[in-house]
Amino acid sequence: EAIHNLAVADYHTGRFRQAAEGFHSIAKDSDCISWYEVIAHIQNEETAVAKLILDRWNSESNHYLGALEAADAYAEIGCLQEAREMFEKEWEDYFVSPYVISRYAYVLFHLQELETCRQVIDQAIAGKLIEIEEERQELCDEHWSETDKAERIEELEVELSGLQQLFSKLLAGFRPAFEFELHH
Repeated sequence: EAIHNLAVADYHTGRFRQAAEGFHSIAKDSDCISWYEVIAHIQNEETAVAKLILDRWNSESNHYLGALEAADAYAEIGCLQEAREMFEKEWEDYFVSPYVISRYAYVLFHLQELETCRQVIDQAIAGKLIEIEEERQELCDEHWSETDKAERIEELEVELSGLQQLFSKLLAGFRPAFEFELHH
Protein backbone atom coordinates (compact mmCIF):
# COMPACT_ATOMS: atom_id res chain seq x y z
CA GLU A 1 0.00 0.00 0.00
CA ALA A 2 2.79 2.41 0.92
CA ILE A 3 4.74 1.63 -2.27
CA HIS A 4 1.59 2.08 -4.32
CA ASN A 5 0.79 5.44 -2.73
CA LEU A 6 4.40 6.60 -3.14
CA ALA A 7 4.21 5.68 -6.83
CA VAL A 8 0.96 7.64 -7.13
CA ALA A 9 2.64 10.64 -5.49
CA ASP A 10 5.62 10.27 -7.85
CA TYR A 11 3.24 10.19 -10.82
CA HIS A 12 1.36 13.29 -9.70
CA THR A 13 4.61 15.21 -9.18
CA GLY A 14 5.91 14.32 -12.64
CA ARG A 15 8.46 11.71 -11.53
CA PHE A 16 7.13 9.18 -14.00
CA ARG A 17 10.18 6.90 -14.04
CA GLN A 18 10.04 6.50 -10.25
CA ALA A 19 6.29 5.95 -10.47
CA ALA A 20 6.78 3.23 -13.09
CA GLU A 21 9.43 1.55 -10.96
CA GLY A 22 7.20 1.66 -7.90
CA PHE A 23 4.21 0.24 -9.76
CA HIS A 24 6.41 -2.42 -11.35
CA SER A 25 7.62 -3.61 -7.94
CA ILE A 26 4.07 -4.42 -6.77
CA ALA A 27 2.25 -5.20 -10.02
CA LYS A 28 0.72 -8.56 -10.74
CA ASP A 29 0.28 -10.04 -14.20
CA SER A 30 -1.87 -7.71 -16.34
CA ASP A 31 -3.57 -6.04 -13.39
CA CYS A 32 -4.55 -2.45 -12.71
CA ILE A 33 -1.13 -1.68 -11.23
CA SER A 34 0.53 -2.99 -14.42
CA TRP A 35 -1.67 -0.60 -16.36
CA TYR A 36 -0.57 2.26 -14.10
CA GLU A 37 3.01 1.25 -14.85
CA VAL A 38 2.28 1.36 -18.59
CA ILE A 39 0.80 4.85 -18.30
CA ALA A 40 3.76 6.07 -16.24
CA HIS A 41 6.11 4.77 -18.95
CA ILE A 42 4.04 6.54 -21.61
CA GLN A 43 4.16 9.78 -19.64
CA ASN A 44 7.94 9.36 -19.36
CA GLU A 45 8.08 8.91 -23.15
CA GLU A 46 9.21 5.29 -22.77
CA THR A 47 6.75 3.95 -25.29
CA ALA A 48 8.89 0.93 -26.18
CA VAL A 49 8.80 -0.24 -22.56
CA ALA A 50 5.07 0.42 -22.36
CA LYS A 51 4.52 -1.60 -25.54
CA LEU A 52 6.54 -4.54 -24.18
CA ILE A 53 4.24 -4.72 -21.17
CA LEU A 54 1.12 -4.40 -23.33
CA ASP A 55 2.38 -7.07 -25.74
CA ARG A 56 2.43 -9.49 -22.78
CA TRP A 57 -1.07 -8.50 -21.61
CA ASN A 58 -2.49 -11.78 -20.37
CA SER A 59 -6.23 -12.44 -20.48
CA GLU A 60 -5.66 -15.70 -18.57
CA SER A 61 -4.21 -13.93 -15.53
CA ASN A 62 -6.10 -14.15 -12.25
CA HIS A 63 -5.60 -10.39 -11.93
CA TYR A 64 -6.55 -9.46 -15.52
CA LEU A 65 -7.75 -5.86 -15.76
CA GLY A 66 -9.22 -6.10 -19.24
CA ALA A 67 -8.57 -5.48 -22.90
CA LEU A 68 -10.20 -2.04 -23.18
CA GLU A 69 -7.57 -0.44 -20.96
CA ALA A 70 -4.77 -2.07 -22.93
CA ALA A 71 -6.44 -0.93 -26.17
CA ASP A 72 -6.59 2.62 -24.88
CA ALA A 73 -2.89 2.55 -23.96
CA TYR A 74 -1.96 1.06 -27.35
CA ALA A 75 -3.92 3.87 -29.02
CA GLU A 76 -2.07 6.41 -26.93
CA ILE A 77 1.33 5.18 -28.19
CA GLY A 78 0.17 4.93 -31.80
CA CYS A 79 0.00 1.13 -32.06
CA LEU A 80 -3.33 1.26 -33.84
CA GLN A 81 -3.60 -2.31 -35.12
CA GLU A 82 -2.87 -3.67 -31.65
CA ALA A 83 -5.38 -1.21 -30.20
CA ARG A 84 -8.04 -2.39 -32.65
CA GLU A 85 -7.45 -6.03 -31.75
CA MET A 86 -7.75 -5.28 -28.04
CA PHE A 87 -10.90 -3.17 -28.47
CA GLU A 88 -12.52 -6.00 -30.44
CA LYS A 89 -11.82 -8.56 -27.70
CA GLU A 90 -14.33 -7.02 -25.30
CA TRP A 91 -16.43 -4.77 -27.51
CA GLU A 92 -19.61 -6.82 -27.31
CA ASP A 93 -19.18 -7.91 -23.69
CA TYR A 94 -19.18 -4.66 -21.73
CA PHE A 95 -20.99 -1.36 -21.49
CA VAL A 96 -18.95 0.94 -23.68
CA SER A 97 -18.82 4.60 -22.72
CA PRO A 98 -18.79 7.47 -25.21
CA TYR A 99 -15.10 7.91 -24.32
CA VAL A 100 -14.24 4.35 -25.34
CA ILE A 101 -16.36 4.67 -28.47
CA SER A 102 -14.49 7.83 -29.46
CA ARG A 103 -11.11 6.18 -28.89
CA TYR A 104 -12.08 3.06 -30.87
CA ALA A 105 -13.57 5.17 -33.67
CA TYR A 106 -10.34 7.19 -33.78
CA VAL A 107 -8.33 3.97 -34.17
CA LEU A 108 -10.61 2.64 -36.92
CA PHE A 109 -10.58 5.98 -38.72
CA HIS A 110 -6.79 6.11 -38.77
CA LEU A 111 -6.58 2.51 -39.93
CA GLN A 112 -8.75 3.60 -42.89
CA GLU A 113 -11.58 1.33 -41.68
CA LEU A 114 -14.09 4.08 -42.42
CA GLU A 115 -17.13 1.86 -42.91
CA THR A 116 -16.48 0.01 -39.65
CA CYS A 117 -15.87 3.34 -37.94
CA ARG A 118 -19.25 4.63 -39.13
CA GLN A 119 -20.94 1.41 -38.03
CA VAL A 120 -19.47 1.66 -34.52
CA ILE A 121 -20.61 5.27 -34.22
CA ASP A 122 -24.06 4.54 -35.69
CA GLN A 123 -24.56 1.61 -33.28
CA ALA A 124 -23.57 3.86 -30.38
CA ILE A 125 -26.02 6.52 -31.51
CA ALA A 126 -28.82 3.96 -31.81
CA GLY A 127 -28.01 2.63 -28.35
CA LYS A 128 -27.97 6.12 -26.88
CA LEU A 129 -31.39 6.89 -28.43
CA ILE A 130 -32.79 3.74 -26.83
CA GLU A 131 -31.19 4.68 -23.51
CA ILE A 132 -32.78 8.15 -23.66
CA GLU A 133 -36.21 6.70 -24.44
CA GLU A 134 -35.93 4.17 -21.61
CA GLU A 135 -34.96 6.96 -19.24
CA ARG A 136 -37.98 9.02 -20.32
CA GLN A 137 -40.25 6.08 -19.50
CA GLU A 138 -38.61 5.42 -16.13
CA LEU A 139 -41.06 5.91 -13.27
CA CYS A 140 -40.17 8.34 -10.53
CA ASP A 141 -40.35 7.50 -6.83
CA GLU A 142 -38.82 8.64 -3.54
CA HIS A 143 -35.35 7.60 -4.79
CA TRP A 144 -35.63 8.98 -8.32
CA SER A 145 -37.25 12.39 -8.74
CA GLU A 146 -38.39 14.23 -11.87
CA THR A 147 -35.35 16.49 -11.41
CA ASP A 148 -33.01 13.46 -11.27
CA LYS A 149 -34.65 12.09 -14.38
CA ALA A 150 -34.39 15.41 -16.27
CA GLU A 151 -30.71 15.77 -15.33
CA ARG A 152 -29.96 12.24 -16.51
CA ILE A 153 -31.77 12.77 -19.79
CA GLU A 154 -29.80 15.97 -20.32
CA GLU A 155 -26.52 14.08 -19.72
CA LEU A 156 -27.56 11.41 -22.21
CA GLU A 157 -28.51 14.02 -24.80
CA VAL A 158 -25.09 15.65 -24.46
CA GLU A 159 -23.48 12.23 -25.00
CA LEU A 160 -25.75 11.67 -28.02
CA SER A 161 -24.76 15.01 -29.51
CA GLY A 162 -21.08 14.14 -29.08
CA LEU A 163 -21.58 10.81 -30.82
CA GLN A 164 -23.52 12.45 -33.66
CA GLN A 165 -20.63 14.87 -34.26
CA LEU A 166 -17.84 12.33 -33.81
CA PHE A 167 -17.29 11.25 -37.42
CA SER A 168 -17.18 14.79 -38.78
CA LYS A 169 -14.80 15.75 -35.98
CA LEU A 170 -12.54 12.82 -36.91
CA LEU A 171 -12.60 14.02 -40.51
CA ALA A 172 -11.44 17.44 -39.24
CA GLY A 173 -8.46 15.89 -37.40
CA PHE A 174 -9.94 15.40 -33.92
CA ARG A 175 -8.04 13.13 -31.57
CA PRO A 176 -9.96 12.17 -28.42
CA ALA A 177 -7.91 13.10 -25.37
CA PHE A 178 -6.57 10.26 -23.26
CA GLU A 179 -8.45 10.02 -19.96
CA PHE A 180 -6.82 8.33 -17.03
CA GLU A 181 -7.59 8.16 -13.33
CA LEU A 182 -4.89 7.08 -10.94
CA HIS A 183 -6.23 5.79 -7.62
CA HIS A 184 -4.30 5.80 -4.37
